[in-house]
Amino acid sequence: MRSKAKSSRAAASAPARPCHLESLHRRRADPKTGVYVTRTRDLDTQRAWNSVTNVGYRPTFGDSTQLTIETFLLDPLAGETPRRISVEFLWRVREERKFTNPEALKARILRDAAAARRYFARTRPLLPRPLAPQ
Repeated sequence: MRSKAKSSRAAASAPARPCHLESLHRRRADPKTGVYVTRTRDLDTQRAWNSVTNVGYRPTFGDSTQLTIETFLLDPLAGETPRRISVEFLWRVREERKFTNPEALKARILRDAAAARRYFARTRPLLPRPLAPQ
């Protein structure tokens, strides 16, 4: 999936760099709503980051008909915020769900990030390493 990237504030303010995706260009069918382990790549510089991506309607913050895709970078973002990114979906962590409050959502985001880090620790030899900024 390719997109223009836009920095945004994470609703639950997790310790990760969020990127809100807009202007999506899909190469395959849309993923189901839920949380995914992903790899995010800067299309201009080829920098890459391990990430967690939520696809859904943000039910904790009210009913919405607007599908959103938010990607949280697990690795530090050195340099400029990417203008154009691609997101590769690697593994579905869980379904989207409504939480009772933002604090419960934040706790779950932290657990999802930990699950993603475990995924990358197990598969690191199989995945290309992030490219250093040039």
